[in-house]
Amino acid sequence: GREVVQEFIDAQNRIRWIRPEGAFYGFLRMDGLTDSLKFAQDLVKKARVGVAPGSAFTTDGPGPHDSFVRVCFAQDPKLLREGLSRIERSLASL
Repeated sequence: GREVVQEFIDAQNRIRWIRPEGAFYGFLRMDGLTDSLKFAQDLVKKARVGVAPGSAFTTDGPGPHDSFVRVCFAQDPKLLREGLSRIERSLASL
């Protein structure tokens, strides 16, 4: 899963991450994203993909964390690629 996400990130202009060494999830930083909660909610409703908004990991209110979402990559590679593709399309519509 980690390699699938890395390949996806390598092909992106607006999405970056610090590759986790041992975890099965990672935080994706998305240029142009300012409301991670709304983005995560829209992903579930419109693209049928679940992510955790960056805002869920702080109590500081709006801030830099709103440009992040956390994804779990403990998934079948084919399904993971499809989910990442849907995330990419949703980000492009912002």
